[in-house]
Parts: sequence; structure tokens; C-alpha cells
Amino acid sequence: RNYEFSTGTFNLKIGDKVNNCFTSPNEDLNKYNDFFTYAPGGVVHITKDATNGYVATADKVGTTTVTTDNDFLKYSVSATFNVSRQDQPATLSSSSPVTMNAWDQPAAPVVQGKPGDYTGTVSWTSSDETVAKVVNGKIVFGGTGYGKTATLTANLSQDDKYNAAKLSFNVTVN
Repeated sequence: RNYEFSTGTFNLKIGDKVNNCFTSPNEDLNKYNDFFTYAPGGVVHITKDATNGYVATADKVGTTTVTTDNDFLKYSVSATFNVSRQDQPATLSSSSPVTMNAWDQPAAPVVQGKPGDYTGTVSWTSSDETVAKVVNGKIVFGGTGYGKTATLTANLSQDDKYNAAKLSFNVTVN
């Protein structure tokens, strides 16, 4: 007996799921639960769902092809999974331009919305430190940049699950 499966190539972000990535219209396959429980390299893991299909969950960055041959059931099936990092959903509490006097030390915007499982770091850079920079969460005058504008950027590093991101705003010193 031959069993037909629908398969393909799937482009996923870490944490994404593909329902019915391997499906069969044949009820006989209900009793064979363990054909797709292993995927090389740990890039995805595959489990059987309640509708006789299989669900792939993206676990880490990489590419893997899952292929299973079964002589008893007379089928061969494969699918390729390309997994990439998720985009960083973080934002600044405000990206509006800031105008300050040299003696002011306003609070820098806060990086908000970082996912709870983000393990990267946040660092601040300035396009011109003579104008302004972020020190201990405050915007500080750089010393000689009167009347100039600098771009301050929160740099979120890449981690295992999320892409790096840059969040910026402008500061002008009177």
C-alpha cells in the first residue's frame, strides 16, 4: 500500500509552528505515532496532532530536512525547514526629538516591549558624544556641542532567538 503525504519547504521564525506539515488521508496511520518525532540538528521538533497530521515547531536557527522511509507502509516523505530568528519587537517609550539645555539631564527614553525570553544586552551609542550621550539612563551634555544635534541609539544585541535591533532618537543641545 502507498500512502500520500503533503510536504514541502517551510520558512519559519523561532517559535513558529506549521500544522499538518506531513498529512495523510489514510486512517491506518493513526497507529504509527513515532515516525516524525526526531528532526536532525534540533532545528525543529515534530509531533503528531489530533487530525492525523504532524506539527513542526521551530526551535533554533538553521536548516534541516526531515525524511522518513518506511518499508512496511511503502512510503518516503521529506520536508525542509528553514528557521531564522524573530525580529525584536522592542520600542522606545518615545522616539520624539529632545531639545535640552547643557545643564539638563533628562531621562533617556526607556526600551520597552522586550520579550521576557530575550537574553541579549542593551547598550547606548551617540553619533556625536561632544553633543550628548546616555549615562546611567540620563541624557548628558557632551561638553562642546552647543547648538548641535546628535542621534542616540539603543543597540539591542542579537541572541539565540531574536535579531539585533537599533532604536534611535535625536537630541539637540541649546
